[in-house]
Amino acid sequence: MKPGTMWQMMGGTNVRSVLKALDLMEPVHRAAWLGAAIRHGVLARLAEAPATLDELAESLAPEPSGRAGLRAWLRHGILLKELRLRDGRYHLSGALGRLLADPDNDGLAGYMEALMGLHARGVGGVLDRLKEGETYSVADLDGPLIARTSELLGPVLREEIDRAVSTSGATALLELGCGSGHYLRYACERNPELTAVGVELDFGVADAAASAMEWHELADRARIVAGDLRTVTLDRTFDVVTLFNLLYYFPVEQRRDVIAAAAGHVAPGGQLVLGASCGGGTLANNMLDIWFSSMAECGPLPKPDAVVAALEAAGLSADKPRRALPGESYFVFVGRRS
Repeated sequence: MKPGTMWQMMGGTNVRSVLKALDLMEPVHRAAWLGAAIRHGVLARLAEAPATLDELAESLAPEPSGRAGLRAWLRHGILLKELRLRDGRYHLSGALGRLLADPDNDGLAGYMEALMGLHARGVGGVLDRLKEGETYSVADLDGPLIARTSELLGPVLREEIDRAVSTSGATALLELGCGSGHYLRYACERNPELTAVGVELDFGVADAAASAMEWHELADRARIVAGDLRTVTLDRTFDVVTLFNLLYYFPVEQRRDVIAAAAGHVAPGGQLVLGASCGGGTLANNMLDIWFSSMAECGPLPKPDAVVAALEAAGLSADKPRRALPGESYFVFVGRRS
């Protein structure tokens, strides 16, 4: 190729901008490849043992017509240095791929899947919807994937439980939107005298959480109730009530009622601990704002001042909001009942 032709292909005097654009290809392809490899079990399979094309094709491309496409896809992994081919077998090669294959890093693996799913659909697809006068729906979200990525916040939420729950002494805890019951178990293990109730809207998830309590021999201390946190009747109050990562699933005009319902379960001298992503922050946080702002059932991420005002309107004394993640707009709010 003539130097002049190369110069033209590289944008001529715009060569730096062209190179910057081309630099996007590798990280985007890596995220897309790793996300697919996680979703379809390729990383987990190769973490157990290297495999041939035919062995991988049994689950990934069972029809003979799919072998060529699978081979090309695997070669992409080699080009990205996530795989290597030796003696006819594909091996995990990249440090990131090996890290994501570890079950202990499932939250991070979920995040990688979400990059090319929830993130790409939210950032890359929202204008297609808005131009047609359409919105997203909660049904468009991948609930199990969101639950996995939420585990990345686990250390933050466990720290908040440590703040609110002492290691001894009779304490009653209520978790609204308890999901799998992970944080209920953590609190029970932290304080052997603690008793807890978890409320979960999804009946299937509630059943699974109850089974988990039995498995961990905590059923006598932690009870799971299937119901709507806005209307559930528990006939008692609690020393600590938690509401994590749920506020923005409700329309803006209903959020005060949600906080009031949560506050209604707080005993005298008790506290409501609320964790929520708020408007602003990093790319990841603003991606959430794109999704929820574009949902008919939800609305923009809350503003800290609005949450504080709702806590006070519910009869609680609100602490100053605490930014739980440096540089991020994830806040923890504490409302106390005198």
